[in-house]
Formats: sequence, structure tokens, C-alpha cells
Amino acid sequence: MWLTPSVVVSIAYYAIAEGRWGCSVGKALFNLRVVDPSQGPPGVRRAAWRAALFMVPPQIVTALAGILAMRLLTQPGGPQSQAMSIVGAASSMLSLVCLAIQFSTIRKANGYAAIHDLWSRTRVVQRLKPVEARETARRARAAAVTPQGLTARIGPYLVTDAVK
Repeated sequence: MWLTPSVVVSIAYYAIAEGRWGCSVGKALFNLRVVDPSQGPPGVRRAAWRAALFMVPPQIVTALAGILAMRLLTQPGGPQSQAMSIVGAASSMLSLVCLAIQFSTIRKANGYAAIHDLWSRTRVVQRLKPVEARETARRARAAAVTPQGLTARIGPYLVTDAVK
């Protein structure tokens, strides 16, 4: 089965970005990352398999719809514009059905994993490291500016004495 160059490039992009760093640009913007069972980046091979499982089924459906459209168009005297409209709508609907099937396995019990996550043994998780790093840095700055002997704080304010 052949794949269009855009699908091959997309699979390569996700394989490199998610496999090496654990996130693509979009996942990085939303503080998400793809992890393997050891909670690290999945590696290029596993990320390529994950991307292929997600992208190839709708591509196959679209290719089959295109082949059907070409057969309908080559029939002499056939209603070509009407056939193209029907095939285009059917292709779109079948792609949405593929997407629904891919995400039909999402359950709280399996960590909300879709089929491509289950088969590639990966998960998309929220990346907490930047948040934790900011919190640690904030605590360090607060401790650095706290005068000796004053340890109680209420928000950014130092408590110097009890209210009477």
C-alpha cells in the first residue's frame, strides 16, 4: 500500500519529535508529552509506530474512496459530479468513523488510552517538570530574602509579630 508524501513526512516528524524529546510542538505548547512504560521518551521506532497507527487507517479509507471515485468517473455517461459529491462525503464520514474507532478504547480504567497508545505501549501525560521547577525556584527565592529569625509567611508577607 502506498502512502502520500504528506503522511510519510508527518510520521517522520512525530517519530523524531516525540521519540527523541517526548513531545511535538503542539504537545509542548500544552505541556503534554508522550511517554513509554518507563515514563521516558518512547524512542523513534515506538513513536513512528504510534504515529503510523494513528495516521494510516484514515489514509487507507481516503485512498480507497479515491479509487472508487476514479472508477465511477471513468464510466461513460455516468453522473460524474453527483458521484464525486457522494464519494467525497462518504470518504469524510469514513475517516470520522476511523477516528471514532481509534478513540473507542478510551476509559478511565486504562488511563484514557486510545488504540494507538495501547498498541504502541505509550501514553500522553501532562508534563509537570516545568511547573515543579518554577515552584522550587519560587521557594528558593523566598527563602533567600527571608531575614534571619523570621520564618512565618502569609503569602508574600513576613509575619513579624502576633496580632494582639
